[in-house]
Amino acid sequence: MKKYGILAALVMSFALTGCGGEQQAEVPAQEAMADTMINSGSAGGSSGFSETYELDNTNGEALHFYVRNTRPESDVYTELKVSILCDEEEVAQEVLLPGESTVLTEMLTEKEKEYTCKAVAGKNGGDMFMDFAIVQGKAETEDAAAFLDEMVGEPE
Repeated sequence: MKKYGILAALVMSFALTGCGGEQQAEVPAQEAMADTMINSGSAGGSSGFSETYELDNTNGEALHFYVRNTRPESDVYTELKVSILCDEEEVAQEVLLPGESTVLTEMLTEKEKEYTCKAVAGKNGGDMFMDFAIVQGKAETEDAAAFLDEMVGEPE
């Protein structure tokens, strides 16, 4: 364990001073930081999906809610309403037909706020089924379907 600490210290000293000993330009934390996976998986049932997190922009400037409606495309009346709420106010929403994917994004602030990623069956009710990934990171997003295929797996 001790040798990993020494190795980390050596790597940090090279990163801070560079190979020639000169001071390197400091990279802002937002640029150096990779996206953080908060949660991912599949969900379903009649009660819907809702997860709430206390977030600020310390670990990334945006919250991304990737969603795929995994109902068979033959279930044309089973839509899925997905949304992001900030302090209980809806700030982003979209309705997905079976087989469709999307990513909702909300920019985070310096002040910590309560963000809820939510999905419910659409106007016709019934059970909902979805794949999802909740990510905090850069403002740019990935293609929703490709990202969910990689993170959760392809729909069956």
